[in-house]
Amino acid sequence: MNIIELGLTFREARLARGLTQRGVAERAGLHPTTVSDFERGTLVELGLTKSIALFEAVDLELIARPRGHVRTLDDIARERRASEATIPATIRRRGIRR
Repeated sequence: MNIIELGLTFREARLARGLTQRGVAERAGLHPTTVSDFERGTLVELGLTKSIALFEAVDLELIARPRGHVRTLDDIARERRASEATIPATIRRRGIRR
């Protein structure tokens, strides 16, 4: 995954949680322009500490794994938990799936 893909993944998570760039920037202790540049893929360098802060601000985690890694059952379970966390509780109680 490259920085452009990371920015797009970050943006999707931010929007799914109904967060603004300004709100995420405040949570992460960064300038809103940094968030905007990261999402647009125009940020040349971000740094690990800032990257972690941004991803934590939208409830994502960065995971290091070997190149060419194939999805595992753990990956699928993690993705399922993440998607279920975005489904409103009333829909989950009724057993309705999107």
